[in-house]
Amino acid sequence: MTAAVGVPAATRRAVRTRGAQRERRRVAMPLLIAVLALVAIGVVMVYSASSIRALLSSDDPARYGIAQAIFAAIGLAAMAIVSRIDFRIYRYIAIPAYLGAMVLLVVVLVPGIGFEAQPELFAVMRSLVPGA
Repeated sequence: MTAAVGVPAATRRAVRTRGAQRERRRVAMPLLIAVLALVAIGVVMVYSASSIRALLSSDDPARYGIAQAIFAAIGLAAMAIVSRIDFRIYRYIAIPAYLGAMVLLVVVLVPGIGFEAQPELFAVMRSLVPGA
């Protein structure tokens, strides 16, 4: 980075800071539109795939569609909150978040917590894991 001749350091810092703040507040509209479209398609697909089953099990054919829409709204709200956080902060929580996700993936495999153990499942898992 070359320093501007005759420009005080405080002015250079202010220009850099404003640029970073301006960049952080800017929303990538094509990405946002794609995410919203995919979420909307997902809600419609869940509704169309589960409306008959919901009608047979209860009197509300939109039961699962409404539940999916609620979870989609919660996810979009979480997305809006997380997008306001400076991305540099995520570098400090990346490894603990990764390890936590790995632990949760292993917990799903524990019988009684995640699923019912079936003998053929272990044979399939043994064939997928090299060296097992």
